[in-house]
Amino acid sequence: FFSLLLWMASILCFIAFGINTESLDNLYLGVVLAAVVVITGVFSYYQDAKSAAVMAGFKNFLPEKCIVTRDGEAKEILAE
Repeated sequence: FFSLLLWMASILCFIAFGINTESLDNLYLGVVLAAVVVITGVFSYYQDAKSAAVMAGFKNFLPEKCIVTRDGEAKEILAE
């Protein structure tokens, strides 16, 4: 939600620059806002990919088989 607000602010800055091209402040602000959104998105993607890799690594810790007691008798079954 916050990134959408930043995109809208960036677009509004570019529109304001298009209306009044004498002042470069709106152009600079629009570029900075767009850069912040892109950098934040890249950082978020990197963190998400890294955490997905860690979660996939946890699968290696799970045993393939386990021992259960059924009807007073120990049985080995697949751990799913």
